[in-house]
Amino acid sequence: MKHGALAGLLAAAAALTSTACSAQSYPDKPVQMIIPFDAGGNTDLMARALQEEMSRALGQPLVPINKPGAAATLGTGELARAKPDGVTIGMVPIGPIAIQPNIRKLPYGPESFDYICQTYDVPIFLMVPKTSPYKTAADVIAFAKANPNAFLYGSSGPGTMPHIATAAFLNAAGATGTHIPFRGSGEMAQALLGGTVMAFSDAPSIAAANDLRVLAVYSAEREKTHPDVPTMKELGYDFTGSIWGGIIAPKGLPQPVAAKLEQACEAAATSEGYKQTAAKLNSPALYKNARDFKAFVEAQSKTMGAVVRAVGLEAK
Repeated sequence: MKHGALAGLLAAAAALTSTACSAQSYPDKPVQMIIPFDAGGNTDLMARALQEEMSRALGQPLVPINKPGAAATLGTGELARAKPDGVTIGMVPIGPIAIQPNIRKLPYGPESFDYICQTYDVPIFLMVPKTSPYKTAADVIAFAKANPNAFLYGSSGPGTMPHIATAAFLNAAGATGTHIPFRGSGEMAQALLGGTVMAFSDAPSIAAANDLRVLAVYSAEREKTHPDVPTMKELGYDFTGSIWGGIIAPKGLPQPVAAKLEQACEAAATSEGYKQTAAKLNSPALYKNARDFKAFVEAQSKTMGAVVRAVGLEAK
């Protein structure tokens, strides 16, 4: 064998050995967790609810980093480009991985990630300030029908679940409104309280954090946390949806790293500490393993593609 070829093989073997050792010792430094929305939104709240327990399970600090913008596709895109070594992971919800790829061309898709675990799946409520003249969902529709496009509703970004839910509600009722997007739920809630928008659809944690009035829930059945709030189906609008999310990572994680992350996520998501914190946010804890979470995302991508087409948001 020529000297050059032998040197190449030795170098490759050394690299593989180094990678294997690194994977076995993972994590040996703090792990970054990208949150593709601003602080104060549902994704941020659920990520920080998991942070302490998952840090304990990993044996290293889990450091949340908010990367909002472009309906969460900026932070999610950065996650897709990160080195697949487990040092950078993300808490990502439905919007940027199951909805946005159905609306526009992105440099990533659901196939661009390794799935670690799902940690929450919360209902969406239509909500308004307590000072609002709208006491019911019917009041909203009455105004929207009488004043085409004058009903101003917010969302945490174009093509996010809060946007899709309200658009589907108005579409089912034969009404129209004007969508005003924000960088995240925290910013959107402040706009609602300030009168920039009239209503929005989001998780119950946002209603609780900002003392908002909930008018209806996009669930098949009434929620135990809000038994007096009717479902959209009860009101005659056959659309259901939720905001779910979980931990994902750049595609190509070494198997030992993926396994350690999944074990840590399971320990955190099933811990009493996380369950109690999630319950305070009216967002019951949930756990799906890597295999089940991946299958769920793939199915949701197909479902949301059909919804996107129904409300006319698909790419032209």
